[in-house]
Amino acid sequence: MIGEPSRDAGARTRSNRAAPSTAAPHHAFSASLWLCFAVGMALRISALCLPIEALDARLLPDDAYISLEVARAIGLGQGPRSAGHYTNGVQPLYVLLMAPVFSALGDASLNSQATQDDAVRIALGLLCLCDLANLLLLAALLTRLWGKSLAVLVAVAAWAASPLALRIALGGLETTLALCSLLLLWAWYLRYVHLAERPLSWRAAIALGALTGLAMLARIDLAIAGTCFALLALQAQPRTWRRFTAGAALGFIVSYGPWLAYSWRYTGHLYPISGEATRLQSFPAHPSAADLLRSVRIAAHVCWNGSWYLVTPASLGLLALAAQRRLRSFVSAARPLLPILLFTLSLFAAYALFQGGFWYFRRYLFPVHLTAILILAAVVHALVPATHATRNRNLLAAALAVLLLSAAPLGTWRSVFLATSGDTGYRALALWVRTHVPERTALGSGQTGALAYFAPHHRIINLDGVVNEDALRAVREHRLLEYVRDSHVDMLVGWKGNFDLLLAAPKPAGISLVKLGYVPQLRTYGERWLVYRVER
Repeated sequence: MIGEPSRDAGARTRSNRAAPSTAAPHHAFSASLWLCFAVGMALRISALCLPIEALDARLLPDDAYISLEVARAIGLGQGPRSAGHYTNGVQPLYVLLMAPVFSALGDASLNSQATQDDAVRIALGLLCLCDLANLLLLAALLTRLWGKSLAVLVAVAAWAASPLALRIALGGLETTLALCSLLLLWAWYLRYVHLAERPLSWRAAIALGALTGLAMLARIDLAIAGTCFALLALQAQPRTWRRFTAGAALGFIVSYGPWLAYSWRYTGHLYPISGEATRLQSFPAHPSAADLLRSVRIAAHVCWNGSWYLVTPASLGLLALAAQRRLRSFVSAARPLLPILLFTLSLFAAYALFQGGFWYFRRYLFPVHLTAILILAAVVHALVPATHATRNRNLLAAALAVLLLSAAPLGTWRSVFLATSGDTGYRALALWVRTHVPERTALGSGQTGALAYFAPHHRIINLDGVVNEDALRAVREHRLLEYVRDSHVDMLVGWKGNFDLLLAAPKPAGISLVKLGYVPQLRTYGERWLVYRVER
């Protein structure tokens, strides 16, 4: 009858009470989201305001200065040069973004230490802005998937407060840009595949090719990501493969082709030589199963150390879902994460079993951290509907907040803001060379980024082959000392382990090395710097 509630309406009301929405109230969600963003911004600004000496000693690897040196050379119209050689052994997007900065600074970036320091801080500021953009992009993508829910807030809070994300953003390298490119690829997948109602269009294929090219400009290993997204898109819509492949190839050529042409013009190579140099340093010529297993253990250890405080609550949540026979809800929530999970597993295998570079696994395998955050968020999205009472939901949120800010990452926070390791970084060594070694001295080293960046009027010669094809060939042919002799190197600087390997190699005629001692009071990663004079 009119004016009386129907039985169906009553049933719907009872059903709504029994299964509350996972979405937070609009105002509470927005306020929490912006609070997470403010916390993330405050942490990054605080770290960025540290003295340049502290940033260098705690966060900046030598490769950061290689990228800045190449950016400076391009900005000053010299082409992609590092340590006196043309090179493609860098990730170009970051370098090309920084090149206009050095163009504006001009010759002061060659002569003034203060200007060189300012350029470093500008680069770190650029990366921090990119990381904050990643935070907003992640929030937008997850909100589109799951609505204004607790799961979205968990993911954004985990990223904003992540000590690993902070270290990566302030590491002076391309990883933050690469993560932004990965999220853009994921946005493409969600729009054109996961949430699409129509077949893949020509425009969508071109967009994927262009985004893959952009991602490879950010970091070349994202070629694996582009392949994973393309394969999953074709698996969902196999009949479009001809049109899709042609469109993706066109988009890729448009976005990545200019860099290939630029690289070929200056170096005669399309693929970066730094990849082969890293592999030569990581594995024997014919790695054994034991070598590969050791690399896998190192990679797993690095990933676990960076993300265990995320994996632990995710695992507990999965156990709770299994006990309640609700694992299907997690599978449903995690299905959109499939391309990122596939990429992460492929990336892990590529570095651990082929490429190597274990000293940079924390940076190379950073997508594992993103994947751990997303899986935790998917667990929360699946788990919250089973938590009926508001009080229990609040307790769950509080428990997750404690876990995300637990003792696990405190060591990393201390290493950023309160480090007392005694390390002086790479910049201090370069400034010592600038002060104590006469200009135009030919100085050879396996780590030449900071040396070439801060001491550009010395003749710095790269010996590990990362940015020097001639040295790479000498390393490959076991004649590095011969290359040192023929390159008229006057001095060598490096760690004890570097010289142990160098002195163990066959010594050619017409060269001898005289140990001069250690650089006083300078350490990098706990290693002291040795100096040798080369006599011919």
